[in-house]
Amino acid sequence: MKNLFSIIICCILGFNIQAQCLTDEYFQKQLMNNPTLKNEIISFQKGVQSAGHSLKNARASVRIIPVVVHVIHQYGPENISKDQIVDQIRILNLDFRRKNADASSTRSIFQNVAIDCEVEFRLASIDPQGSCTDGIDRIYSSLTNTATDASKLNPWPKTKYLNIWIVKTIDDNVAGGGIGTVLGYAQFPYPGSGATKTDGVLIRGDYFGSIGTASGNGNNGRVATHEIGHWLGLFHTFQGGCNSSFPAENVDDTPPVNSANSGCPSSRNSCTNDVPDLPDQTENYMDYTDGKCQNMFSSGQKDVIDYTFQNYRTNISTTANLKATGVYDTSNIALCVPKADFYTPIVNVCQGSQIKFYDNSTRGKVANYTWYFENGNPAIDTNKNPTVSFTKAGPAYVKLVVANASGKDSVTKVSYINVISNISGYKTPWQFSFEGNTTIPSELTAYTTTGSNGWKLIKTNGYNSTSCLYINNYNNFNAGDYCELTTVPLDMTTKLAANLEFFLSYARRSTSSFDNLKIFASSDCGLNWNNIYSKSGGKLETSTTLNSSFTPASAADWRREKIGLSGYQAVQNLMLKFTFITSGVGNNFYLDNINIGGYPLATTDIEMADNIEIYPNPTNGNATIKLSETIYNNTRLILVDMTGKQLTNVLLPNNTQTFELGNIYNNTLSKGIYQLIFVTENGSVSKSLVVE
Repeated sequence: MKNLFSIIICCILGFNIQAQCLTDEYFQKQLMNNPTLKNEIISFQKGVQSAGHSLKNARASVRIIPVVVHVIHQYGPENISKDQIVDQIRILNLDFRRKNADASSTRSIFQNVAIDCEVEFRLASIDPQGSCTDGIDRIYSSLTNTATDASKLNPWPKTKYLNIWIVKTIDDNVAGGGIGTVLGYAQFPYPGSGATKTDGVLIRGDYFGSIGTASGNGNNGRVATHEIGHWLGLFHTFQGGCNSSFPAENVDDTPPVNSANSGCPSSRNSCTNDVPDLPDQTENYMDYTDGKCQNMFSSGQKDVIDYTFQNYRTNISTTANLKATGVYDTSNIALCVPKADFYTPIVNVCQGSQIKFYDNSTRGKVANYTWYFENGNPAIDTNKNPTVSFTKAGPAYVKLVVANASGKDSVTKVSYINVISNISGYKTPWQFSFEGNTTIPSELTAYTTTGSNGWKLIKTNGYNSTSCLYINNYNNFNAGDYCELTTVPLDMTTKLAANLEFFLSYARRSTSSFDNLKIFASSDCGLNWNNIYSKSGGKLETSTTLNSSFTPASAADWRREKIGLSGYQAVQNLMLKFTFITSGVGNNFYLDNINIGGYPLATTDIEMADNIEIYPNPTNGNATIKLSETIYNNTRLILVDMTGKQLTNVLLPNNTQTFELGNIYNNTLSKGIYQLIFVTENGSVSKSLVVE
């Protein structure tokens, strides 16, 4: 009675007016790529109609489905607990057996068609290799962010297990983007509807179950119920609207629905062409109403599920498979040897400061823990989640041994903790001009939520130069993605000036773009960060709004920013972090000439620059420097290498116009490009020196 392809509307509305399901978008792509799939659907629907309710005679008992839950995570909130996973399995069994506490909320006009689907779900206790498992497979991967089919890692055989993948967020760009927040999607059972390795369900962790990170969202674990309905062959109740064009849902006891419902409507009747004319069945799990309002599958939907088991998912619930996956007899499940794993949210720590470690071991319940910490205090600990400090600066390994009655396992993470000295060896002033670099300097650490996208060093654009840092933000990000750039700790007590200066270049894509640059400072090795700068939208913009990929054309497209750091003058290990947060509809961002605790790397003071000569240039290592009479007193020279590292910082002799660089800096200069920064009473200027 319904058309499958209300393609966009099915993802615009949903739980709490969010896009709950992306199944149709993926299915539409498969149908376009595989025209024979249309015939498969027609054949399937005719088979269901022909078999009708007689399908119940084809089974001897309740169908049990072995389940594996793959948790794709980066040790964030998406790394949901076993208790939360077990809670979702509990909800599935209540919903599919119509034992849910809210079954009595089904309106009286639909009570006679609401039914027990006679399907149960159990976490597997034997994996594909025949080894012991708890049915949970934890995988560390950045693919948990804006997940797609590529995030469906380590699939177990689809004929033996229902694969469920838990992720942090799901990509909404399948249909061109802009469809709202996607909570999950499934693959239909028909041949041609997807690859074998992607068969299953992908769901956000904060909508899986009703406890832990999923508590309080009002969904009650019904996203999984809805998506597994798709996996078992069910279409949306609203697909096709009031007409019956291909492919019709063909479930006679779910009244036609013109468009997806949201919230908890109880009296909507969007189609009046059905006989008898019934209101929308908004309590059905396959609509888009809030999970707290859903409470039923219909008898006709059970026929679809029965036919799916009989024709497409024939092996998964057989006695032989239930025994092979360890779910046939749950009264005597073996205790697995645990698999050791752990994490800490903070891997950079000040020398002597405490951090807490968290057990993330899987498979079997752990009875005993033994932790080993290099240069740790304590060096050995037997608590589940110990708190430790480190006595020596530098990298430190951490080892965890876990054991129970079935055996033990261990994991060692080498150089896992970076213990930072309370007094940094990097002295300010510190500058990054990026000239001569081919990659981001080692003193800067880049991170992005989307993996390969993010900060890059480019050799084509810069502020009065050919090099700078760049973020390709025109079409590579979703709203809320961010790119971080963090400095090494810096000793501010040797400063020339307590400032942070840099140049930026940015154009909005439209007047509604709200890309945001934030800068944070930390005086405790990254444990806490203070926001010291924030600009977005028009306040961040340095050039005219441009609805195409932005590239600065001249120095006029750049702006110098200056931030006071007077509150950190006594800090001996200050860290700074540049965070660019994207709006998803923004434009490219450029950063150059970062100067911390010193003077600018560049100036537009052409007159001052003309008063300084450096020759020969290029040179084989030494050079003569000549200053004009107007600036040769009280002049400081800072020599900076290609990475932005300060090599020397000296006050030049007064009343001297000409001197040799070799007399100022006695070490040998290797091949490369250097910056000579002259700081005077009237300002500063930077000149390049090329050593061949």
